[in-house]
Amino acid sequence: MEKTRNLLIFAFSIIFILLMALKSNFLLKNKKDALLIKNLNIKNNDLLKTPFNLKGEISSSWFFEIDFPIKIVDENNEILIETYAQALENWQTIGLVPFEAKIDFFYPKTEKSFLIIEKNNLSGLKELTEEIKIPVKFEIKKTKVKLFHYNENVDKQLNKGSINCQPEAVLAIEREVLLTHSPSKDTLSLLLKGEELTEKEKSMGFKTEFPLTGLVLKDLNLKDGLLKLIFEDPLNKTVGGSCRIKIL
Repeated sequence: MEKTRNLLIFAFSIIFILLMALKSNFLLKNKKDALLIKNLNIKNNDLLKTPFNLKGEISSSWFFEIDFPIKIVDENNEILIETYAQALENWQTIGLVPFEAKIDFFYPKTEKSFLIIEKNNLSGLKELTEEIKIPVKFEIKKTKVKLFHYNENVDKQLNKGSINCQPEAVLAIEREVLLTHSPSKDTLSLLLKGEELTEKEKSMGFKTEFPLTGLVLKDLNLKDGLLKLIFEDPLNKTVGGSCRIKIL
């Protein structure tokens, strides 16, 4: 009995020592961050609105030629913006230096994101990389877009009861998409995905050709008001009779 008691005391002592060691490491990490940066005008899980100015003080060792990089990524690690914070005073000193970064970006697709402050690492060596990662939140904003679908009833009205696949019978249906940095791509993805039409829209005569097996949007480029789209269609799903081609 005494032996069992001593073994239990020993085991609990080991667990206590391990927990204290983990706690010490945690405190050291936070103490290190506290020494690196202070007076930051945001805190963990703050709700941010764009644009905003990031301000604070950070160790002069994080600068090179007056700046250091900052980026915001969403939960999927998609980069929303990459920019630089600028020193507001002489950075060639010892200690903390005030900085400011003007950040303007489109809202992410996920509510939670991360603001990452990076040490300016000209060497590019991974072992010299240092960063401070701050979880932040954003409002999820949406914008209205128009998706165009063929309407059989309208086509019949235009052709005295017969189907002629008139382009004039391809009409807009309003939808909402997340307001991101790629609204055109998001809208096309929604169309190609073959979003289900509502029962009311179906009763009005609307139909959809999508999704089409193998059809993929490979590239999208908007320049001087002209939107250029490149698709991949290995199974030739976008071809057919002249009637169908007019609709597509």
